[in-house]
Amino acid sequence: MKNLKPLISFVLSSALLLTAGFTGAASLSGDVQSLYDSQLKDLFIHFHQNPELSFKEDKTAKRLGDELEALGYSVHRGVGGTGLIALLENGPGPMVMFRADMDGLPVKEKSGLPYASTARQKDWDGNDVFVMHACGHDTHTAILMGVASVLSKHKDKIKGTIKFIFQPAEEGAPPGEEGGASLMVKEGVLENPSVDAIFGLHINSVLPVGMIGYKPLGAMAASDRFVIKVQGKQTHGSQPWGGVDPILISAKIIDGLQTIISRNRNPQNPSVLSICSIHGGNTTNVIPSEVKLMGTFRAMDEIWRFKAHELMMQQAKGLAISTGAEIDFRVDIGYPTVDNEPLLTEAAWKLADAYMGASNVEETEKMILRKIQKGENVKDLIS
Repeated sequence: MKNLKPLISFVLSSALLLTAGFTGAASLSGDVQSLYDSQLKDLFIHFHQNPELSFKEDKTAKRLGDELEALGYSVHRGVGGTGLIALLENGPGPMVMFRADMDGLPVKEKSGLPYASTARQKDWDGNDVFVMHACGHDTHTAILMGVASVLSKHKDKIKGTIKFIFQPAEEGAPPGEEGGASLMVKEGVLENPSVDAIFGLHINSVLPVGMIGYKPLGAMAASDRFVIKVQGKQTHGSQPWGGVDPILISAKIIDGLQTIISRNRNPQNPSVLSICSIHGGNTTNVIPSEVKLMGTFRAMDEIWRFKAHELMMQQAKGLAISTGAEIDFRVDIGYPTVDNEPLLTEAAWKLADAYMGASNVEETEKMILRKIQKGENVKDLIS
């Protein structure tokens, strides 16, 4: 958890500088240290030990809402599902938003940490699964709560408004539903008052502790998930000619989909396609009737993104039809690419240089590439 304190200090300093031009942000370091020792460390551990899946963050949202109200904030609950909004207002000035995400993932924690999650929850298919904060949303949430806590005591130093939002379902909504961010936008999170700028952060286990990475323009890829169901015909394993083998067909589909990346994609358009789950059959001597494949497709170019969806469907259906199988192919459209506004990125970068030291701030890809080239081990930011 040693990454929390410098990040909290930097984020709240940025909040003050970006809203009011306040030059005494460094003097708040004592407040941050005191807050971390007295409250924030325990709050982070609580969130880490009690993760909840997308749109099921009821207890997390309640704890956050209660904490914010105790700080004197007027809290709007249930925005975009289980999302929260809190406002800090002090007269005319810029409207700056800071955002954190709340949901965990259906992953069993194997970190060995004394505060490791043992939580279980029903997923959207009714399966009882382990849940953990494998993507750092517990840290994001704790950091933003720290910022809200410190700034609530220094409202007089701010000219304008800060809007804090805690977003649900960043990891993806249930099939057929919208994710937390798009739903919050539809329900007016960017209005009343209208937002001038939005800032967020994402911890990364590849970056060394105490360093911050930035990237203007395209920073994170669009993310879509897909599900392919291959319907064959069950038969005994000793008589494959008596049925239609969906496992063999699935293997060909998996192999064929990769040619979309290697043969249809312009190398100037970074993208990745991964099959992450395969389910089919439950014994050693029966070829099943159905196999279900699930995966993710990510792209930095919106035109190529949707062209690739078409190619994926054509590839999968073509292979299935040629072997006598039936197929159901579904793509759940996720978030678009994250394009950081260059001027705001530059402003935040300069703040980071001044606060963290220029040697601790760099373009994200360069930092990661150099680390990999040196053969350094990946550091876990919550160690």
